[in-house]
Amino acid sequence: MRPEQVNYQSKIDVHVAAYGKPEVVSLAEDTHVFHFELQDWREAEILFVNKNGHHFRLIKQEGGKWLFAKTWNGIFNTQDWMVEARLMHTDPEALIKLCGVGPQGNDGTETLCLLPKGTTKRRKAVWRATILDVRFDVDNDRFTIYVDPTVSATFSGKLWKSSEAARWCLANLAPTHTPIANKPEVKAQDDKVMMELEGSSVWGMF
Repeated sequence: MRPEQVNYQSKIDVHVAAYGKPEVVSLAEDTHVFHFELQDWREAEILFVNKNGHHFRLIKQEGGKWLFAKTWNGIFNTQDWMVEARLMHTDPEALIKLCGVGPQGNDGTETLCLLPKGTTKRRKAVWRATILDVRFDVDNDRFTIYVDPTVSATFSGKLWKSSEAARWCLANLAPTHTPIANKPEVKAQDDKVMMELEGSSVWGMF
């Protein structure tokens, strides 16, 4: 772990102590980024991305490049299998576009996911761009998700495998974040980036 990452861990701790959870911005209807910057999310040093149920990290490296890491396991720490392709890009949005979408559920259904330990005061779940409180009843193999103190639902099994919980979220949780507007000049730049990426030998691998 680089020294600046250690320092950034302290920054995450301060943010979590003050706000309890990450900030979130939606880049598209199916792409949501969780981060710890109050202003520009691109200034963060780590991003947790939910791309239609595909949950991965982007970790800023020396030289300004971002590294793709499979899964939301951990914060900065990675194992070799999480970064085996060494997929990197200086533009986080371009790198996100390189990465595939979910769903990642066992039966092909987009499911909920837990935010990594240390990114919230208490463990929370994510459905698309929505951060939910969650409580586990381990003895009875159940969990309850809370939209607010008056709206909750309880399900059996594992949160990250529950198609029933996903269907409930789909039916009951309205979009809470408006995607970033696609201005004509932004779309033209995106099209240029996409053409470059589609020529990459690793296109579609993730």
